[in-house]
Amino acid sequence: MPPDQILDALARLQEPQHRHTLAQMDRIRDVQIEGEAISLTLVLDDTEAPFAKQAARRATLAIHEALGSHITVHVRLEQAASDTDLPTCRCGHTRASFWVSPEAQYPSFNYWSGVFLGLSMGRPKSIRFTCRKCGDVLEESTTAADLLHYHHT
Repeated sequence: MPPDQILDALARLQEPQHRHTLAQMDRIRDVQIEGEAISLTLVLDDTEAPFAKQAARRATLAIHEALGSHITVHVRLEQAASDTDLPTCRCGHTRASFWVSPEAQYPSFNYWSGVFLGLSMGRPKSIRFTCRKCGDVLEESTTAADLLHYHHT
């Protein structure tokens, strides 16, 4: 069972304070697979909020629906770093802001084969998060969760 399958199962898991999913915000971490057991960490803004326990249950249910109820799932909850620890643009926006857009970065061969031959560009090499107001690049991510989630941007 590949990690991409697990991330696909969790792709719609959303934290109520944000309009982005946990996968979009790179809040699903440390996915480990050992036989029929999966463990992962959900990084939440407030691990004491009622949503925290719901998120753990929803993650378990999503994995069971996608891979079967025979899978053992262990979800750890971790407190997210404050917004002051996240990269910001000169406007002060973080990656979770409405004004910040993800842009898939493809190897040049994949890009041109897609443009001229109509072939799929495949998986991007990275995702660049850019502020639409000031044009600053906040960060460039190569995490598996981001590459899987944003490959069509």
